[in-house]
Formats: sequence, C-alpha cells, structure tokens
Amino acid sequence: NNINLLDYKSKKTNIQKHKAHAPLRTVAISLLFLVSTLSVVLFILIALSPLPELSKKKRAAQFNLSLATKDIVRLGLINDRVDGISAIIKKRPRYDELLDKIQNKLPPGVAIESFQIKKNNLSINVNSRSLFSLNEFLNSMVGGNDSASEFPSIKLSNISNSEPGNDFLVTLNITIQ
Repeated sequence: NNINLLDYKSKKTNIQKHKAHAPLRTVAISLLFLVSTLSVVLFILIALSPLPELSKKKRAAQFNLSLATKDIVRLGLINDRVDGISAIIKKRPRYDELLDKIQNKLPPGVAIESFQIKKNNLSINVNSRSLFSLNEFLNSMVGGNDSASEFPSIKLSNISNSEPGNDFLVTLNITIQ
C-alpha cells in the first residue's frame, strides 16, 4: 500500500477543477463587487435626496393638521351660526332704513319727537311751530310715486297744539311691510 499525499493525478484533477470553477468564481466576485457598489451609490443618493426632508415635513404637516382639526370644527360651527344669523337678519324688517326714509321726508322746522314700533305698526310723533311745515311733511308721506309701496297705510291719529310754545304735535300710525 502506497500512501502518497502528493499524488500527481489528484493534483491534476484539482487544477482542472479550479480551472473549471474560475469563470464561476469571476462571475461571483464581479457580482459581489457590483452589489456592494450599487448599495453604496444607493445609500449616497438617498442621503443626498430630499426624501428625508419631505418625510419630516409630511409628519409635521400631519401633526399640525391634527391640531388644527378642532379649530376647523369650530370654524365650521361659527360659519353655520353666521349663516343662520344672516338668514334671520334678512327676514327682519329694516327699521333703520324706514326711519331714514321718514327723516329724509322731514322739511326744515319739523322734528321727530318720538316713535314706537309694534310688529307691523309704527307710531311716530312729529312737532313743528308751523302748520305749513307739517302740511309739507304729511304731503311728502302720502304723496309721491314710491310712498304707496313704502307705507301701505298711513293714519293721522292725533293733532294737538300746546299753548306756551305754540308747537303743533302730530301723531301718525303707519303700517309697515
């Protein structure tokens, strides 16, 4: 029995095996180099890209939006109330405009002493030292093109004279729309 550790035949088969595996080994090493190079390049691209900043901004925006949700609900409620109030105000009679119209019809020397509004009725007291001025006022309230649409009904309920100052007081009851 011959024990030979350096067998020539086995060396020859080992060299042939190494030669057969050489292209496979070259492909494996080049693939390993390619993968490592691509992973380094990808890491650099991710580090230099704005993606981390964008994700931070996205998280911050989501946080701010979650905080603002309560404010948005409050604003929606306030807007709803404002719409309701606006609708009510539109339905209400505009007494300021009505009084402006009456004041615009006052001639010089005639003054409004008092007025009272109850539902669709306006009671107004005017005074003057001159009956002529009161006559002008009454004619302007009754006459004209737009008076009928402004005041459907005008009633003279009282006319009086006070002796000490010679002031004449006229009370009108006006039906308003």
